Amino acid sequence: MVNHGKTFTSVAVAAYLLCFGVLAGMAVDRILYDRHREEVLSRYGHAVAEWQQLRMSLEREEAQRAPRATGSVHSEP
Repeated sequence: MVNHGKTFTSVAVAAYLLCFGVLAGMAVDRILYDRHREEVLSRYGHAVAEWQQLRMSLEREEAQRAPRATGSVHSEP
């Protein structure tokens, strides 16, 4: 004859371990996802900073090459 108390305890422990395993897997997955996301965003931030520096240097070069216009240089009476 099967002891119902022992069977229930075994099922309860198995369900607990299954739930704990699922939750632990979700936590590990989230941690790995966040780490990967942080790496991607770091590379993206670095690329954006480089692009902005390039644009600023191009704008500075353009400003140095272009003659500074005054309001009355080319106006005739």
